[in-house]
Amino acid sequence: MLTDSIIKREFVTQILKRDSDYIREFQAKVIEDADLKKTGALLMDVRGQSGSKILQGYGMWMLSVRFLKYLRFIDIQSNKKNPSSHFKINIKNDYERKNKKMPLRRHLALYNKVIYGRLYNETKTDLKSGYTKVIRKTITEQLEKAGYEKK
Repeated sequence: MLTDSIIKREFVTQILKRDSDYIREFQAKVIEDADLKKTGALLMDVRGQSGSKILQGYGMWMLSVRFLKYLRFIDIQSNKKNPSSHFKINIKNDYERKNKKMPLRRHLALYNKVIYGRLYNETKTDLKSGYTKVIRKTITEQLEKAGYEKK
């Protein structure tokens, strides 16, 4: 039997799936463009859809996403304010090795920028104000085609 709660559940599931897929696709594009695929594990993990699951409970939904731990730290900026204040006794300075990719890393949108930007700007807004009569009618038609009987 097709009820309003089933329609709302389907609406929330569609929004969470849409944004989860967007985040994964965007991360895969950034990894390919920035040539971060040394072993290929990061790109395979991002492309694998087994990591994102939509968990449903009574009156609540949760998007659970698994990812490689080092993905979280790739786009974090260096905390060094002034590189000249840091020096080493060793003649060979590791500044170049550590920081030559910082301009690239500052503009990567792999974790914080894409995930929180998408969840707070798109997902939250769509869940708050996106459930309209047109959406309700569209989802009702989809569920009727899938075999639900109208109440």
